[in-house]
Amino acid sequence: MNSRVGRWSAALFLGVLLSLLCILPCFAAGGVSQINLHIGQTPDTVYLTYSAPDAAQGAVSVTGPEGMRAAYTAAPVWSDSAGKYLYSAKLDGLVPGSSYTYEIAGAYSGTFQSPADSGTFTFAFLADPQIGSVSDAKATGALFSLLNMRDDLAFTYIAGDLTDSSRSERQWELLFQSGGAHSSAGQSFLGSHLLAVAQGNHDNSSFSGHITAPSAGSDVGPAVYSFDYSNVKFVVLNLNSSDTWAAQADLLRREAAEAKANDQWLVVGFHQSLYSGAAHVVDSGIISARKFWSPLLAELGVDMVLQGHDHVYARGFVTGTGANADLSVVRNAYHAGSGAPLYMTGGESGAVKWYAARNYRVSAGDPLTPHYRFLDVNSAVHAQNPWGTDTNQTHEQTYTLIHVAGDTMTFSTYMFRYDGRSDQMRTALYLYDSLILRRGDAARGDLAATADPAPDSFPSAGYADVPENAWYAGAVNTVSAHGLLDARPGNRFEPGGSLTRAEAVTTLYRLAGMPAASAGAVFPDVPRSSGCYDAVSWAAGAGLVSGMPDGRFAPESGITRAQLVTILYRYAVYSGRSVATGSGIGTYADWRQVGAWCRESLSWAVEDGLLRGKSGNRLAPNDVVTRAEGAVFLQRLL
Repeated sequence: MNSRVGRWSAALFLGVLLSLLCILPCFAAGGVSQINLHIGQTPDTVYLTYSAPDAAQGAVSVTGPEGMRAAYTAAPVWSDSAGKYLYSAKLDGLVPGSSYTYEIAGAYSGTFQSPADSGTFTFAFLADPQIGSVSDAKATGALFSLLNMRDDLAFTYIAGDLTDSSRSERQWELLFQSGGAHSSAGQSFLGSHLLAVAQGNHDNSSFSGHITAPSAGSDVGPAVYSFDYSNVKFVVLNLNSSDTWAAQADLLRREAAEAKANDQWLVVGFHQSLYSGAAHVVDSGIISARKFWSPLLAELGVDMVLQGHDHVYARGFVTGTGANADLSVVRNAYHAGSGAPLYMTGGESGAVKWYAARNYRVSAGDPLTPHYRFLDVNSAVHAQNPWGTDTNQTHEQTYTLIHVAGDTMTFSTYMFRYDGRSDQMRTALYLYDSLILRRGDAARGDLAATADPAPDSFPSAGYADVPENAWYAGAVNTVSAHGLLDARPGNRFEPGGSLTRAEAVTTLYRLAGMPAASAGAVFPDVPRSSGCYDAVSWAAGAGLVSGMPDGRFAPESGITRAQLVTILYRYAVYSGRSVATGSGIGTYADWRQVGAWCRESLSWAVEDGLLRGKSGNRLAPNDVVTRAEGAVFLQRLL
């Protein structure tokens, strides 16, 4: 990715002051709350967990495809002195990849999508909400709100420590109710999206009462399980007690053999970070875990390890001896071969604490390079040393989206700073780090066949009318991977077609995270029923567009280069990017044709490298932008 992405490339600025503190409700409608849906060990199973004030609120009904209706009985698994009961129900017999509606005791209803057994999918990776206060809850609630805007999440994996003290029922309530501007954000998200959770060291007390994570058996202990999602086998371990490590290792060996036999990705998750860049890396318990698990994970050919615990985002490919892997980077994708899993530590997703990134000396026999710092030297972002010498990623919230498509995983890690005390976004959402991981190529000896580099490109979007060697192919793949620009009918991109004004605004609306739209119709030719209504209303409210001279927006008209650059300039201002201008437009033959209304924006775009001349050394401000050109503009914007 172009290094000038900086801290705004996937910018989301919610743009409004958020509401005052609110009192957290103890229960949702009918007294039912703390609803969450945990993925089962097979695609036909989901575990529903919730709380209620009555011992007789265990009736659960589920409706699904083709008129399916089933009744389940949730069993009370825990109760407190205040008369709150926690229930768990195993929803089985589900059809993989299907939509379901559930109802709890006639008092609460929600929807979910059962796990799919095939196809591409995207999941979110979070670590350590560790909610201990209202401020923590608000920050996590803001993160949940962002994820809730997406409709493509298969599930969310959380690497443990949901609360700071699992004995505190108030903290569990805060997790789900969030408060402030994002009141009930946790409930809205967790009650409609599947979870996969690793048990953290702060989760030991009442975790199993609030989250029903399956277990593979008493010999391996609680919250140790596996599940298949499409072509990926996930194995979730529990490293809190070394007493069961040997049994868990045997389970992992069996699951790894099955993954290899079925040609699956193998992803392992647990709470503790074997490799990270922060304080826990030299804890005695972590050193013991690293000595035990690191050689085994490498031996079994694990592709990726998802970790938490250290509250500092970090990643890298590490062998079983603690050495950095010898990587091949082809077409902007990593090909790590066997024996070097991608270790990824999730950053802080709440607001309780951050650790500084530093170097550490380690003891003899520890599979960790002395003075080890968990930074991937091949990462352009990390090469810039954004942490400095003693920073802590500026106290920001972090989440990673992982898209799986066949033998390719695409990772996008986002950060933002939310101030729970003021209850507002302090920074825009930005893309902090990205990478593409390919499996199989190194083992098959296919690297040479794919050695033609294509910087800043994502896996092919698969459009029949976009040749692989086209000058715009990389840009089309990039914007498609980010979900910014839709296909035309017949799954065609139509690179030579005009980019419409509606399409241009919609791409920025999606890039901004689809914030709330202004109320009421802004333009007479963009009614509420229009597919671009929300995008255009948001853009008008944010000052990005003002419409045509006659008061219309003209959504289906082709956008000119001057119009597009002006909107991009306003978006840059909106998202907090520097908008320095220069005198570069004076070198173009037609610079005198640039109107006063767009001169500043075009000057910025030339200075920034966003706008480059066309044939004849022309700016061509009045030329209509093609969809291929629009994709290139967006790629440069990223």
